[in-house]
Amino acid sequence: MQKDGILHHSAFVAEPGAISGPDSDDRLPSKESILAQEAYPVHLELYTLSSSLCGVPRRVHGGVICLLFDGATAMAAIAHQDPDDSRATAYTNVRFLKPVMIGEDGTATVLIKCQISRRRPAGRKIIVLASMEGPDGSLYATAESLIIEMKARNAKM
Repeated sequence: MQKDGILHHSAFVAEPGAISGPDSDDRLPSKESILAQEAYPVHLELYTLSSSLCGVPRRVHGGVICLLFDGATAMAAIAHQDPDDSRATAYTNVRFLKPVMIGEDGTATVLIKCQISRRRPAGRKIIVLASMEGPDGSLYATAESLIIEMKARNAKM
């Protein structure tokens, strides 16, 4: 019996400063961003992916990588908001650096690190930075997401 899709998923939280957070591409972090990274923990998501998620043989499809980043960055933001408020992703920008290759065993394991980089003064907009790494520490992709919080009284449709 062949297994398809995401074969295994685990999520963890590391204390601020316990591990290095994701890099923000080539931009220098602002003072506000540095303060936010010191205050917020690093969220870790570990995935084992099967070959059924490939677009080109043995390469995980870029859309799957975007989906994983979108979910992981949203979970990092959700952990630091009022549970009565809803949220939506305004954007997730992904920068692909290296293809995620499926190994001889038919799987690929990736680690996504996410951390809140900036929270707007009003608290409604949260920017989360993320990186995707392989078991050997190689960097596959980076992402930046803007998560919008909608207050409970305004979220009803």
